[in-house]
Amino acid sequence: MMRRMRAGKLSIRGLHAVLAVKEAKRAVEATTMDRIISFLLFAALFYFMMRFGCGSHAVHGHHRHREGHGNGGLGSSAKDPVCGMEVAAGGGYSEVYEGREYRFCSRKCLDKFDASPQQFAHA
Repeated sequence: MMRRMRAGKLSIRGLHAVLAVKEAKRAVEATTMDRIISFLLFAALFYFMMRFGCGSHAVHGHHRHREGHGNGGLGSSAKDPVCGMEVAAGGGYSEVYEGREYRFCSRKCLDKFDASPQQFAHA
């Protein structure tokens, strides 16, 4: 009878050990999944910030613009070649095409210019 009880206790302990290992494995898998999801969310946020936020200025040269230098002698404002709107020298977006800097009031106008610069370059 004692042997059976000891065998029963051993099998219960063994069962508990197996369950503990399975629980630990699930915890590791859940932690890994949490990390993957966190990374993907961070990557999506980074993409949108670079595409539409403060990083979008760096892509098109806005960060290199200084008042009075390199603006082709346009003075304090320039005319958007796509929509014709006046753009302040320090505002909007800018792009250099064939050695001349063009200023844009919005990202939409800049994208239109990028699609066909020949159409707007001499406007």
